[in-house]
Amino acid sequence: MGAFFLGAAITYISGDYESLSSNLWNLIPPFAAAVFGILTVKIYGMTNSHAKSLAFMALGVFFWFL
Repeated sequence: MGAFFLGAAITYISGDYESLSSNLWNLIPPFAAAVFGILTVKIYGMTNSHAKSLAFMALGVFFWFL
């Protein structure tokens, strides 16, 4: 996690706002949140009401990623 923030900070401080690396820093968090949300739903199973709400949140975050 610290490496992510360090890389994002270095890209921001360098003033390189239009590069591929700058755009990738904006895509990594929603993609990771969607993947971990799906993995959490797989652990809980869809019979749990919390897992259903997590599945919808993961789906929403995935669409935010797109």
